[in-house]
Amino acid sequence: MATHKQVQLIAHLLAKPGKEAALESALLAALPAIHAEPGCVAYVPHVSLEHPHEIVIYEIWENAETHAAHKAGIPLGRLKALFSELLVKPHHVEPLCRLD
Repeated sequence: MATHKQVQLIAHLLAKPGKEAALESALLAALPAIHAEPGCVAYVPHVSLEHPHEIVIYEIWENAETHAAHKAGIPLGRLKALFSELLVKPHHVEPLCRLD
């Protein structure tokens, strides 16, 4: 398994019934601020075509420090403040490691 300095992960979010559009809107509104955070290489939300209540966010951060700053930052904090209203259960973050 290769080691990379970058932090790569997928965040899984499950919207409450009827809250799919509100979750999508909140994520889209947060994107400019998140993309502007130092070390953000990629932060790309996707909605499942098979399960429209499921959203996954593919993230790449330059390193563990910039990812930690993102987790403690204002844009994500604003999103997390909405999660209890919008999500069925707490979001799940899955760390990844590139194979190359």
